[in-house]
This record gives sequence, C-alpha cells and structure tokens, in this order.
Amino acid sequence: MGGRRWRVRQSPASLPQDLVERAGNCGHLGALLLHHRAIRDGQSAARFLKPELAHLTDPLALPDMYHAVERVATALDRRERIGVLGDFDVDGLTGAAILVQALRDLGGNVSVHIPDRAADGHGLTTGAVDAFHDDGVGLIVTADTGSTAAKEITYARWRGIDTVVTDHHLSDSLPADALAVVNPHRAGALPESSVLSGAGVAFRLAQAISEKSGRAPASHLVSLAALGVIADVAPLTGDNRIIAAEGLRELQHTSHPGLRALLDQARAGNRGARAPIDTEAIAFHIGPRLNAPGRLGSPLLSLQLLTSSNDAEAKRLAEEIENLNGERQRLSREAWALAEAQLAKLPALPPVLTIVSPDLMPGILGPLAGRLCGEYERPAIAVQIENGNARASARSIPGFDIHDAIARQSARLTRYGGHARAAGFSCAAPDLEGVLADIASIASSCGPVTAPPFITADVEVGLAELGASAWDFVQMLAPCGEGNPSPLFFTRGMLPMQIKTLGATGDHLRLVLDGGARKYDAIGFGLGGADLGSSLVDAIYALRTDHWNGRVRHELELKAIRPAAQA
Repeated sequence: MGGRRWRVRQSPASLPQDLVERAGNCGHLGALLLHHRAIRDGQSAARFLKPELAHLTDPLALPDMYHAVERVATALDRRERIGVLGDFDVDGLTGAAILVQALRDLGGNVSVHIPDRAADGHGLTTGAVDAFHDDGVGLIVTADTGSTAAKEITYARWRGIDTVVTDHHLSDSLPADALAVVNPHRAGALPESSVLSGAGVAFRLAQAISEKSGRAPASHLVSLAALGVIADVAPLTGDNRIIAAEGLRELQHTSHPGLRALLDQARAGNRGARAPIDTEAIAFHIGPRLNAPGRLGSPLLSLQLLTSSNDAEAKRLAEEIENLNGERQRLSREAWALAEAQLAKLPALPPVLTIVSPDLMPGILGPLAGRLCGEYERPAIAVQIENGNARASARSIPGFDIHDAIARQSARLTRYGGHARAAGFSCAAPDLEGVLADIASIASSCGPVTAPPFITADVEVGLAELGASAWDFVQMLAPCGEGNPSPLFFTRGMLPMQIKTLGATGDHLRLVLDGGARKYDAIGFGLGGADLGSSLVDAIYALRTDHWNGRVRHELELKAIRPAAQA
C-alpha cells in the first residue's frame, strides 16, 4: 500500500441523536462508524449491533424455497432415499454437512457425494448421478452447486431422479429440469438474503424443513453455516452477518465432536489455547484445514469430521487433517516460489497475472491465485496443464468481475463457474493461450485493473480518544470482513518508539506509537521497509485485540505509516 494516497471519509455535519445514543459510551465516534456503514437510525443500529437469528428474513422468501421444502418433505414422508451433493471447498462441505445432519435428524434416509477435485472437478456430474441411482436415490439435493448443471440434471431426470438445487453461484440460465433452484441471485430474492453463500442457502433450507416438521435445527448447524459464509469471503451484511455472528458465538462453546476437535487442532497449532474463534481464525486457520484433504486427495475426510458424533473418531480425523494441512503448506510454499520465478522474468507486470505450470497441483491453484491477487493487487490466474487439458483458478480485486471475463470465453471452455471475485475454468491446452489473452484484453479495456489508489480511513482521531469504550464498540461491529471491513483510524503526529522489524527478511514492523496522552503497541504486516523519517509519524490503522498463549493485549494494526505532515 506504499504507493496509495491517503484520505479520510467525509463526516456529516450532525448525526441523529438516537444513533449517538445507540453507540453507548462510544458516543459520537461510534455513531460515525455506524453512519459509514449506512446505518442511519437507532433501530437499524440496534439490529446491527445485536444480530439474532430471529432477525433473519423468511427462508420461504427465497425463490423456489417453497417447492424445495415440499419436495424434501415428501421424500421424508415416503422414506425415499435422498442424495446430498456438495462441493469440495469449505462452503460446499459445510453446506453438505448441514443438509446431511438436518435430514438425518428428521429421520431422513441420506447418502452423500462430494466430487473429487482432480478426477471430477466442481459440481454435479453424470457419474455422480449414476452413483446416486445405484444407491437407490430418488431425490438429489445440492449444496453450493448445481445452477449450471442443466445437462446433468436432465440426465438425472431421465434416470428417474428429481433434483433440488441450493446454490449461490451465477448462471446465465436455470436448469430447466430441476424441481427447484434456490439461489439468492435469482430475481425476487430479498436484498438481505442476496448475499448468502452456499452454506447459508443450505442452512435456510434446513431451517425451513425443520420448521415444517415442527422441530428446531441442531444448534451447531449455524456454526457450520458461519464457517462456509466466512471461508467463502461472502459479504458479512444482511442475513450473512446474522449467521456469522450467531455461528461464531455458538462455535466458542460448541459440544459438537467434529467441530470441537477441529478447533482444538487450530488453537494448538496457531492461536494459543484461549484465543476466541473469529473471522480471522476461520479464514487463516480453520478454513485451510478443512480445505486440505480436498486439495491433496479426498474431501470426504473433512465431511466425515463435520458430521462426526463420536469424540474418538473426531479426534482421529482432525489429526489426519492436521497432517494433510502441513503437506498443503509445504506445497503452497513451493508453488509460490515457482510463481515468483515466473514473474521475475517479466519486463513488467501485466494487468492479469497468469502462472502456468504442469507442476502445480489442482488443489493449490486457488490459494496461489488468491495470494498473487493479494500481494500484487491485481487479478491473477493459476493454471495446471496435464494430459492436454488446462485447469485454472482465478481471483480478482473489487471492480473487475473475473467470472464475467471468463464466461465470455465459454465457447472455448469445457467447464467454468464462480463469481465476481473467485472463479475457475477448464479448457483444452491448445486453447489456453487465446483464452488468457482475451481475458487480459478485457481487463485492459476496463482501464487500470489494480487495487484502488486510495487507502481510506473512517475517521481522524487522537490516540487519547481510543479508550476502552472505543475498543469495546469496535468489537460490537464484528464480525468484520468482506462487506463490513474493520474500521480504520487516522492519527497524526505520533512519536515512534522501540522500532524493530520482524520475520526472516524483516518484512514486518513492530513499534510503540506515542500520542502524548496515550500510547499503544503497533504491528505493521508487510511494512518492514516503511519510511518513518526521523521524527513524528502519521498512521492509518485498525484496532486489534491480540490473543496469544492466554494473554490478551490491545494494539494497533498498521495499514500505512509515513513521516508526519506528508502531503
């Protein structure tokens, strides 16, 4: 972010009194942070600051939900075998686990299939339909997939199997032979539900089916939905905010054997025994662990963990997953070294970064593209070529719809899917060069496809204003992430003290910032080379509550730092 210009959001001349009152001890500062999140009155603030499941929209308001519930209810009444089809990422795995658990709790006769990343690719295949048919399945219910599986759903119907789709991925047209397509991107969906991830949609179906049966869904299902919502980087607004907040609360003290074993491994490996589970823990520690089996082999290991009801079995599965996660980390380091070597040979960075190699494993493509996109602040595509076929995973920045750019190449693609920020495709290897060139051309025609030129703070404050009430209020804005970022603060003229760099190559900055009346420890990831000048500094930062080895401390997480009074 070193080249970005700094700015502070414009504040209104006055704020509604009921909004200020809802901010409690944080007063005007808290009300201003709410205002910048488009929360303009006390009633909206109350719902935002205390999200509850009761505030979710009616699940039957989702397009086709009524038809989905009726068909599933019929299958339950008839003891018809139901096949749940998920996907191999966290959103698809948790969505499948939600449906399996909810249906079994209602007496359902359930089988489940998760595609193999390398052998099957994403989504419903004719092979999966055949497997369900051989297992006596009369109804397929998908989780996080199915919107683009028109041919496969038609094939399922030909084999005498009905299909209910629950998904959130975009599609130009709906599968005509599906009995129901519950997708929040369809016309008629409420704005609050339009942000739902695949696991979120599956959770709403589980709620609706349980309600029709006169029962409440198991309490841990909202935790599974939260894992999917957060790991899929879905906007933490509307229904997603409620699911994420309630799920994280339940997750802290979950009694579910699989989730508890998973959390124990994540805490032991990364967070310290008493660290709370938050969006950062899911994004960087829990999500990657659940993804590891599917990236290196079979995702069924993770599904078994998420649906396990036995403590000993869950502990064994979590340990196996931990070992696979270590291997994933090693392969990711090798892939990053390969990518940096390819980029080093380029005279200049292109508008869309592309890394192509037969040595990349399919399961590493997505994380590699994501890291490239984050590090270089531009769209990125990672491609593996094997046996004459190219398999690609793409990630993008706000403002450039990578899914749309890929969809325009559909005539040359064998498969594609995803959404604006994350997508993937497959094609014949000879077609790859043309496909990548056309995607780059689309990006170039949009103007500079890089991260925004500004880093924007919510408000300018002095450190003296950041007392306990400010830290407490920022915690109430959580869960933060996509669509609800952590608030950023701008402070001028602080004295830097105890300056040191961290990491093997000094990539990170650690110091104390003294604002006169108050001083705080500060950490700047990736800011080890920042110019601090010789006197006072300005900084843009978030408030970070750090948990490590049972200790809790407040510190500033620097996003940018510069010599004071720099224009």
